[in-house]
Parts: sequence; structure tokens; C-alpha cells
Amino acid sequence: MVKKALEPLKGVLDVKVSVPDRCAYVEHRTTVNPDEMLRVLNAQHLGAILKSSGEAGEEDSAARHEERVAALKLVGQVLFLSIGFYLELTGRKNLASDGVLLLCVLLSYSLFHKAFLAILRRQSNVELLMSVAMLGSLLQAEILDAAMVGVMVALLDMVTASTIAFIDKRLKGCISVPSVNVYLADDRMIKASELKVGMQFQVRKGDAIPADGTVVSGEGSVDESQVTGEARPVDKERGSKVRGGSLLHSGFLLVTADAEVNASFQSRIQDAVQKAKDTVSRTQEVVGRFAEWYTPGVVVVAALVAVVQKDFSRFLVIIVAGCPCAVLGSAPFVHAVTIAVLAKKHGLLVKETAALESLARIQWLGIDKTGTLTTGHFDLVHIESVSHWKESDLLRWAASVERKDNHPIAQSIVQSYTGCAAAFQSSSNLPDAKSFKRQGRCGVMGAVEAHWVAVGNIDFLEMEDLDLDGRAAELHEEWSPKGSVLFVV
Repeated sequence: MVKKALEPLKGVLDVKVSVPDRCAYVEHRTTVNPDEMLRVLNAQHLGAILKSSGEAGEEDSAARHEERVAALKLVGQVLFLSIGFYLELTGRKNLASDGVLLLCVLLSYSLFHKAFLAILRRQSNVELLMSVAMLGSLLQAEILDAAMVGVMVALLDMVTASTIAFIDKRLKGCISVPSVNVYLADDRMIKASELKVGMQFQVRKGDAIPADGTVVSGEGSVDESQVTGEARPVDKERGSKVRGGSLLHSGFLLVTADAEVNASFQSRIQDAVQKAKDTVSRTQEVVGRFAEWYTPGVVVVAALVAVVQKDFSRFLVIIVAGCPCAVLGSAPFVHAVTIAVLAKKHGLLVKETAALESLARIQWLGIDKTGTLTTGHFDLVHIESVSHWKESDLLRWAASVERKDNHPIAQSIVQSYTGCAAAFQSSSNLPDAKSFKRQGRCGVMGAVEAHWVAVGNIDFLEMEDLDLDGRAAELHEEWSPKGSVLFVV
């Protein structure tokens, strides 16, 4: 109904409806007035309100106020129900106990309002069934039962809100989040949201790059695994492109912003993952069509049973027991939580919920990442000496020099010698490397146990005018297609 109402509007580009959080996300041109969309929706008696708007998607203060009111209302309902239940339990049922329970029922005014809108739309929903159950209990003077149904619905709404908050938190953390503040070229600090195209900002070692940009000056090694899936760090220099969400492992970069934070590559991925939980799978379509007939069917069956048995309470029991809230919410919530956990825990980004259901039918999997599918961690898999030095000595000297570098490959060399990450932190059994020096992005060098030790790649050898021949050349040709090859000289 929401899509049918909004999609005909001129300027509306896309409409996504999220079943779990009961929100519609509308992408539209600036020519579309949000108030006009609200008018169209409420003409269909949907009771729509504007929760957030704008390019940055900042949450409106009215929405936050609504959440606080809902929490206070639930506390009040539980309190009034507890008092009324205690009074009846102790045999002090009177006007005071009935009044307290009626206050609990009245706090379910939002439930009754949604039921009223459902009547205007000529549709039956969960709110309508629960409202009928509460009003029926009041007609039978069972005020305690009516209050209990109201509290039950409020608690379910709170569980729903908590689940949605969990999903959003997981999805927001599925990609590295840049710092809230950004340092410009002149050392001024601004909020990341204030970064504009053309501004120059600094990226220091360990920082997450806040937005897409072009390197103006500096050199560094960037980890783009969070946005590309490639574990091998990428060297950046003047003129190189960087992507928002990647991490600077080493070096320093001065970058000109090519896009704002909300328009960067990272933000687009975040939006795609957020929208994934709102896509509709085949199961959801089937459940939705089933609910269109199931809910009225529950009412009819409940009425027939009540008439045959001449007991109106049977009608209320069946209405409550047959509430389809669990059926309607099962698939959307399971899909949303699965997408969130996959993104946060395993780094797997799912674009559509239909893909999750398709996994059960997959027999063959084709991957276009031949030779680059990795665990995301570097390990030293082989070492060979082409001189009179022992492999154990070469590894120890290389680890001593690399200990002073923070490049992922350097860390893997140290850990391969020490045996674990904890030992890497102390590395007390490694000799100290003096006169440490980094040669560009190609290698490092230092003095270890009266030896001048240098560790680097093929470019490093060329910079040092060292020829590669014999067995070393053969190994480089053999190993290069399989991973990174380093030389210890």
C-alpha cells in the first residue's frame, strides 16, 4: 500500500518498506516535499509521521521524543498492572484496583489508534485483533485481562525496538567507521560530516579514511580489505585514489576530498547493506499473502466458536491465541538479524534477502577471485637460503628489523618467528635492530648483531642496485604468482 501510494509521485525514485521497524525509506529528488508524501500516506489512513529527513539522514528530535514517550508509557503500564494485580490477588478488588487497571488500559491508546486506522482502511491487522480482545474483556468486566493484553503488546513492541536497535548497530559497524573529527591541511579540526568536496584533510597512521579522495602528498600503506575484500595492503602516493572506510597502516597522507562522507564508497556500501534487510524475499511474499486471508479467517472462526458454544470468552481467547504477529514478523526479523551478523562477524555483505534463501538450493559456487581468496592474514609459508647463512638466522635477523615496522607483512614475519601475537608485542628473544631505516614503501633495514640486514621486495633490490640471479631469480619467478616475495640481504 505504501509503495502504491508513493511511487506515482513525480520525483520519487525508490521506495523501500521495512517490515521489522515499520518504516518506509524514500529516495526522492529535492523537488519532492516530504509533507506532500505524508499527506498522500495519511490519505490512506496509514498514520505516517516523518522520522528523519535530509541527505545526512539525521534523526528528527520528534522521533527521539516518541521513543522516550513509548518507554515511559511501558513503565507506567507495567507499574499500574502490578498494582492492580496485587490488589486483586490480596482480595482487595474495588474501585481503586479497577481504576488503576483502567489507567493501564488507557495507556494503550496508540494501539487503539492503529486499530481505528485499520478499520478506515478496511483491513484487519494485529492491532485490530488485540484491540478487539481488550474491548471484549472490558465488556465482560475483566479489566485485568484487558490490561494484561495491553502490556503484552507493549512488551512485544519493546522487544521489536530492541531487535531493530541490535540490527542497526551491527550493520553500522560492518565497515570501519572513520573518526568523528577530521584534521584539515592547516591543522584545523572539523566534524567529518562537515567535510566538503575539495577540502584537504590529513590521514595519520592508524586512521580510517573518512571520504573518497586523491592523495596530494605523502606516502603510506592502506588496508582496503574492509571495502574491497583484498587482504594485501595497497601502497599510496601522490595522485593515488583512496576510498572512504579503508585504514592507513603506515605513513602519512594529505588527501583532497573527491566526495563528501555520505557520498563516499564506504557510505554507499553501508546504505546497500542497510537496504538489504528491507528487501522482500519469496518467503515474505508468501507469508504476506497468507496473512491477508489468515487474519480475517481467525475472526470468523472465533465468532463461529463463540456462537456455537454460546460463550463470548471463547471468541476472545481465539483472537489472542490466533494473533499472526509471530508469523508476520518471523521471516523479516530472521533475515535482518542474519544479514547483520554476517556483515559484522564474518564481513559478508548481502544485497538481498532472497540470496539467503537461495543458499539452501546452491549446489555449485563460482568465484571470480581466482588466486586471491584468502583468510585476510599473512603467514610465512616458506623460507630458503641461497647463501651460506642458515634459514633460522635469516628469519631471526629479518624479524628483528621488521619488529620496528607496522606493515601487516612485517607483523607476519615477526609472528612467524615468535610464534604468536602476544610474543610479537614483547619479542624479548629477538636481538635489537639499531639504525632502523625505511626505504620508501619497498623495504626496511637496520643493524643486527654486527650485520647490516635489509628486508624488501624486488623493487627494493632495484633501488639498492642489487642484481637478482641464480637460485634467487628462480625462486622469485616460482613464488611471485603465489603471494608476496621478500628478500633478506
